Amino acid sequence: MGGSWSDCDDLEKAKLVVEGFMKRYVPKAWAEGDVQTLARVHKGGPRGHKKDETLAYGRRVEAIAYEHNKQTASVLWGKAGVR
Repeated sequence: MGGSWSDCDDLEKAKLVVEGFMKRYVPKAWAEGDVQTLARVHKGGPRGHKKDETLAYGRRVEAIAYEHNKQTASVLWGKAGVR
């Protein structure tokens, strides 16, 4: 993928950059949606998921994602009367 840093101002291009990076360095985490690992790599670079200093950040992001998904599921399933 070619381009310049300013290309990342375009959301769709930025998404492609992140996807390419994650698929290269943590393909299993990307495929499985392992939010904590992805967050730690985002924060700490290609080996960020192995650095102690990214653990708290990864846990915070994972907790936020969990709450977001729980709220979304509650809204969706709540309409069907399922909790």
